[in-house]
Amino acid sequence: MKKFIQLLACSACVQLSVHATDPFYQTAAITAPAKFEERDSFIWLVLDDAKRHYEMPWATSPRDLGIVALESNRVYNFTIEQEIKELPGVKWPSGSAFTMTNETVVKVQMGGKTIYDHEMCEVHKARMEPKVAFIAYGLVKPGPDEPPYQTANQLFPHFREILYGGCCHSSDSPGTDRIYVCNECKAAYQKWKDAHKQSTK
Repeated sequence: MKKFIQLLACSACVQLSVHATDPFYQTAAITAPAKFEERDSFIWLVLDDAKRHYEMPWATSPRDLGIVALESNRVYNFTIEQEIKELPGVKWPSGSAFTMTNETVVKVQMGGKTIYDHEMCEVHKARMEPKVAFIAYGLVKPGPDEPPYQTANQLFPHFREILYGGCCHSSDSPGTDRIYVCNECKAAYQKWKDAHKQSTK
């Protein structure tokens, strides 16, 4: 999802001439119906419980299920992670610091059952290891011996220890970000590579 947010920022040509401070994170819980809105060919998740309101990119098309398949208007328990960056020297007219906030769904529960947890691999049901990953910018094309995106997403979605930040890059673009890596995904990827190598000999 973070990659998707970065791509949206690129498409809007959002550029800042100041350097943001290192981000800090906080979480919030909200119980609300899942509502989806199509905006400029993207699907947004809208959550509202009369006290709090969240809107965040969810999918790239109506055919994309997002990070987990949700039923429209069904009530879920969401845990939202807020990544907050303060921009030094930039203030609101009131004098308070100007901050940027990225919001991401990190857990979804329904009826007491967890149906999505960003720390758990959805394929191998294993807890993943948090890492700081380098962000690569520009057009990235997989090599001939690399798995197609759909194959990787279905069989080993969390094997990479690198992030792709899209085509836009400036002096203010972040160089690293947090990710979760699944050791079983890495093993499955290596198994696929070995089998693919044997089949092309």
